[in-house]
Amino acid sequence: MPGIFLWILLVACPSVGDDHQGRFLRRKMAVTGMTIGMEDFGLAISQLKAFWEVQRWVAREKERMQVSRDSAGQEHDAIK
Repeated sequence: MPGIFLWILLVACPSVGDDHQGRFLRRKMAVTGMTIGMEDFGLAISQLKAFWEVQRWVAREKERMQVSRDSAGQEHDAIK
């Protein structure tokens, strides 16, 4: 359960600001990560690594979609 909670916090934290709610979520994320790390350090590292890989995959797909959208727009402009 703490691992699922950590993933939820990792997804939620980048979208919050520097207000009270943002600080609260970042603090909960840090405490959850430390708790998992104290219990099983290898598990904590593997969870964070897996989350990083998912973020990289999302970024690559976003970039790929942007490139394909741009190339489709250029083809559309060339037809006009």
